[in-house]
Amino acid sequence: MKITSIETSSILHAYAVKSENMKPVTLFCGDNMAGKSSLCRAIRQAFTGEMTATMKKADYKLYLSDNGAKEGFATVLMADGEEYSIVLPQGKGAHNDSPFLPFV
Repeated sequence: MKITSIETSSILHAYAVKSENMKPVTLFCGDNMAGKSSLCRAIRQAFTGEMTATMKKADYKLYLSDNGAKEGFATVLMADGEEYSIVLPQGKGAHNDSPFLPFV
């Protein structure tokens, strides 16, 4: 699985991220609270459709940025053309239904 593009909007501290033409190794760096962990969570959410094992769908709104956004999204495009996404707070999107993906 090779990620070629990531885009997020209003997910925690990943307010507006767009990274295209990603190389085999792409590093994201920044100060504390810059959105690095939020970006990682957004990618996981796009793949699986789940936040954490302890959250309910009713709590998905807690993952929206504190910038007043009513909706957020994360989209991950793969080299083979597959697209994974999640829209918050609804939790809808195109996810992978593999039970093993959360462990990768």
